[in-house]
Amino acid sequence: MANAKAAGMAYSVTADPPGVDSVFYNPAGLASIRRREAQINLLYIDPDYAVDIGSHSQALDDCLNGVTCPGNLSDDIFYDEAENSESSTHAIVAVLPQGGLTDLPIGLLPFGGIAVPISSNITFGTSVFSTTTAGYQRDDDDPGRFFAKQLALTRFVYFSPTVGVKLNDNLSVGFGISLSYFGIGLDMPMRLPHAATAIVGEFQDQLGCFDDSGETGLPISLCGGLLGPYSELINLSLEVDETMSVTYQLGVLWDITPWFSWGMSYQSGITDHLRGEAQIEYSDNWQGFFSDLTSAGASNLVTSLIPSGTHSRETSDVIVDMTLPAYFSTGISLQLTPSVKINLDAKMSTWGDTETLDVTFENPDLELMTLIGTLDQLLALETATSDSISVPLYFEDTWSWSMGIEYAYSDRLTLRTGYEDRRTSIPNDRQTVLVPLSDIDVYAVGFSYVIDGISEVDVAFSYYVPKPEHVEAGASANSNSGEIKDIIYNPYAETDFTTRTSVVKMVMSYSYVF
Repeated sequence: MANAKAAGMAYSVTADPPGVDSVFYNPAGLASIRRREAQINLLYIDPDYAVDIGSHSQALDDCLNGVTCPGNLSDDIFYDEAENSESSTHAIVAVLPQGGLTDLPIGLLPFGGIAVPISSNITFGTSVFSTTTAGYQRDDDDPGRFFAKQLALTRFVYFSPTVGVKLNDNLSVGFGISLSYFGIGLDMPMRLPHAATAIVGEFQDQLGCFDDSGETGLPISLCGGLLGPYSELINLSLEVDETMSVTYQLGVLWDITPWFSWGMSYQSGITDHLRGEAQIEYSDNWQGFFSDLTSAGASNLVTSLIPSGTHSRETSDVIVDMTLPAYFSTGISLQLTPSVKINLDAKMSTWGDTETLDVTFENPDLELMTLIGTLDQLLALETATSDSISVPLYFEDTWSWSMGIEYAYSDRLTLRTGYEDRRTSIPNDRQTVLVPLSDIDVYAVGFSYVIDGISEVDVAFSYYVPKPEHVEAGASANSNSGEIKDIIYNPYAETDFTTRTSVVKMVMSYSYVF
């Protein structure tokens, strides 16, 4: 959400909602607006999703060095480019209506809204704002690209009719609905460091598939392409969206005394069903391995269970189901002196409702899904079938707290600062390189300047300081598990990593009476 007053107070505004943007922070705050008011917000954001990818587990290291596995394993098959490397992101990526996955050359985004009193105690407002939004791009050779070279989750509210009602001089309530656009875009090269590909790669190595002769003497060919644990096998591109996602928000604001206020707000969660298209590009290794395998003496049974290797590219309509959390906040505002005000907030999000990200492919003949369907039959996968992939998330409900201080330096100039202790919803055993979010400390400063009796400008600067989250090799079922059942999706199996997410944010708001 882009509001400079809220950002300068580290979002501690539930009991002191900021004008038109009360629509989001606490709808009851609209009731305090007694003149027609408009607000324009400009947000600049520069995130860095950094991952330090470390060493293999001792068990994997012993295998690759020939201690517990056959010696002299070929580096062509078993070299892991991601080990002991660093991954970082650059550029902002968003999913836009009719535009799909789009690079934004600069992270500068406009928002705004209006509020209009419609009676002595009722005010109507609507605002355009963003809620759950993240996006990044990695370089083509970045070691973190196997959990997305490009990713965008873009959710913004384009219409939010809301009313604030003043019940008496001290108590106000508010209610509104929000119509949102929600889009997800993904561009991800995929590899599969799993026991199955390790066995195939080791078998190819022992057969001498990639020696000068490449002759194995077997009746079927296993040497058409490299299928090792660190081979890039496919590239998955996906763009899906929902153009009308409906949620609601409500709030209460109680001015207990002239110097002490309490507020509460709630925004509902929702499960969205996003529709779009997926495109799968198969590597030369994939095509060569499976086409040779199915064309050189393989039985009909075998060819029905494995990909044909005859496609370089396939597409399918897809449906993505994702649950977004509800948000609850409560807070107080204390006017300590005529010049000094302090706000305290506690906030809860129900990310625990987000257990999986479900992707259903409507094309039943995809080579990728043929292979996954066979693995499901062999391994009784909990995360995939012949037409769907279920990415296990198992996020957690979180509580966080924040504090903001405001100092009225003069009749025109007000200074602000704030701090938020923001907790990640991703437990350690589910940390992911896809969205590497750790706990974060948010530090903010800002100011407000009254231009004249009808206009005001607010500016805020925030820095999100990461608390590094270290994940031991094999500990996360969403990134580095080596368990056979965790085939979806662990591209850094048995490799430890540390996530660090930092953000620089600047917000400018201009409000005026019209």
